[in-house]
Formats: sequence, C-alpha cells, structure tokens
Amino acid sequence: RSKPWTTVEDTALVEGAAKHGLDYDRIKEDNGVLLTHRTEKHLEDRLRKIDLKKFKEYLVRTPRPLEWSSEEDAVLVKGFEEYGVDYERILAANSEILSKRSRPVVVEKRIANLARLGIIDQDKLDALKEEVAQAQE
Repeated sequence: RSKPWTTVEDTALVEGAAKHGLDYDRIKEDNGVLLTHRTEKHLEDRLRKIDLKKFKEYLVRTPRPLEWSSEEDAVLVKGFEEYGVDYERILAANSEILSKRSRPVVVEKRIANLARLGIIDQDKLDALKEEVAQAQE
C-alpha cells in the first residue's frame, strides 16, 4: 500500500502535468525524489482524483516566488526543529522574514527540498509526517 498523497506531491503533479502533459516520466524527473516512489499508474490515478479546478485557481493566482534567501532557509531549519511539520506555526512565528511566503504549502515544499539537500534530517521529516498522517486516521 502506498503512502497517502501530500499537498506538496499533488502540487508537483499538477504543475508537472501543466508543463509536460501526461508524460509522467518527465513529471517525475522534474521533481527529483519527491515523486520517485510513485508509479506511472499512481500518478495517472491521482491526477484523475484531484480537484483540478481548485489547483488551476491556485496555480493561476500564485506567482512564482523569488529565490529562497539563506536567511529564509535558516528560519525554516530553526522552525522545523522547534515546530516540526506544523508549517502554519513556522510561518506565523517568522512572518516578518517569511513575508513573501504566504502559504504553508510553500514552506512544506521548501522544507522537503532542504531535506533532499541534506540540510534537514530526512528521516526526522518522514517520521513527523508519518505521525501526523496516523493522527489524522
């Protein structure tokens, strides 16, 4: 049984489909390790289930952010250590520095990227996400 889909994965899938159509290999390539554990069938099935209208509105009204600064990355690392995967609290506690980042999903995606880069402990991130997923069941 595969893991539940995250908002970050849904967003990556929708953005990838907007860019590459239904070329799932290219969608996976563009997203590094984020979607590597998903098969082409997983991607195809998930894309059918996603409320595309909601995501199209999100993609249209969300401008592409600027590069992340080292200061922003530093507060994300500190925020992750303090609040775990409570992305809303990380944003609220650092609203001044993260003023350009208004959505928790943006913080979630950047923290996932920092984990892939080895800046944040990937095992700890995975364990915290698993705890949240189990608590929601």
